[in-house]
Amino acid sequence: MKKIKVEHILLLLIFLFILAFRMYFAFQVEYFNTDDAYFHLKYIEHILEKGTVMIYDPLSYGGIDVIYPHLFHILMALFSFGSVFMLKLIPELAISLTVFVVYLVSKDISGNSFGALFSSLLFGFYPLIFYETLNNLSIYTFILPLLLLMVYSLTRLDDKKYLWFFVLGSFLLPLLHPSSLLFVFMGFLYLFLLSGGALSSTRIKKEAIFFSSFLILLLQLLIYKKMILQHGLGLLWNNIPSNIFNDLFRQFSSTDLIFGLGLLPLVLGAFGVYVSVIREKKKLAYLLASFGLSVLILLFFRFLSISIGLIFLGLVLCVFSSSTFTLVYDYFSNFKFIRLRTVFVVVLIFSFIFLSFIPSYDSANNSRQLTDNKVKQIKWLSINTLPEHVILGNFEEGNLINYYGMRKNVIDTNFAVAPDPVVRYRDIELIYTTPSEALALDLLRKYNINFIYVSDETKEFYGINGLSYTKNNLCFESFREGRYYFVHC
Repeated sequence: MKKIKVEHILLLLIFLFILAFRMYFAFQVEYFNTDDAYFHLKYIEHILEKGTVMIYDPLSYGGIDVIYPHLFHILMALFSFGSVFMLKLIPELAISLTVFVVYLVSKDISGNSFGALFSSLLFGFYPLIFYETLNNLSIYTFILPLLLLMVYSLTRLDDKKYLWFFVLGSFLLPLLHPSSLLFVFMGFLYLFLLSGGALSSTRIKKEAIFFSSFLILLLQLLIYKKMILQHGLGLLWNNIPSNIFNDLFRQFSSTDLIFGLGLLPLVLGAFGVYVSVIREKKKLAYLLASFGLSVLILLFFRFLSISIGLIFLGLVLCVFSSSTFTLVYDYFSNFKFIRLRTVFVVVLIFSFIFLSFIPSYDSANNSRQLTDNKVKQIKWLSINTLPEHVILGNFEEGNLINYYGMRKNVIDTNFAVAPDPVVRYRDIELIYTTPSEALALDLLRKYNINFIYVSDETKEFYGINGLSYTKNNLCFESFREGRYYFVHC
């Protein structure tokens, strides 16, 4: 019987601890944390109810064609059976399982099991991942492990199991999300870096990169051809209105690196890049560095949002941290004062607790939570409005209005397929902020709006206390102390 290694037991314990930690926070609340989760949930439930993917959404933007890769929704429908428990568990399980992939890649780069374990732990408690994916139907819980496994497989194509996984991943990735294009960019950047002569690439690796790039581009073109013809280059930024774009895709800065990534992954990871790429010139390290450099370039040119870009970059730096750990650990092991090795490990553990674990705990504890009161407010609309009514809320409430209110919205976060999203966003801002009754009524008629929902979040977002033009106005009937307005005119 093969003896189980200590590092494998420790890795399993790390996985179980991360999963339990995430589940503790995910199951404290009944609802998902974000409006975007309900964008995915309505498509998952449609598959469960109708047995087919939704190709037309009658509620979003008053009715639009659905142009989105549905593999994530199909997988969630198949494995969850519609159970809310499973819908919450599967994303938490997927992102927790990523620590095994991080361990695999980190061990290959550093050659040290304990360095790889540290990288896995560092990734598992990366604060930004908690904020973006905890208790959320996030596609990135599937994308991150698949992307990293494909990068790892690309260096082991001589092994048939990795070759077939790479081929399978090349099919699955573009059917999950457009972020598959990041892999294409990484592949060509990797070949460009190798052209400098530091390392050589095998023929099979070049063919694999060209094959996966062609397949990903082809599938993305087939999925989004209608939108490409309609929006052109605007599709690269998801057709997002400028105000939101300037917030999500703002110019990348050094402050984002320090506070977004965290001090520990940034320092250890950056030095690990130097060790593995510059000094040791490892092939997998070159490939992973190409991945990180691709993310930085796309962030600089604002093709990636800051939060998503930092998640990808954090993944890369967590892996490279294993090289720094190994270098310092081995140095102290060969030093005549071997106790310094123990001191180094203790310092690193305390640094991890204060710089990663506690921020992750705070991030999980203070993550965006959908409250009972918010859901009750939106459910009120499903009871007190007619099925054909159109409800106006802010863009971060649109999917909730569809799901819990069961009514048509005017705007939501799915800007890519939205009709005139820039004009629409500006018009909605005017409806909430203008003092002019005439202008407001013109815009309300333009979008056939029957009810206006004025939430606390909307008041804060637009800096208003209410709708000034509705006071003593027969065209508007107020409900629940100005929470809702019925439009009569």
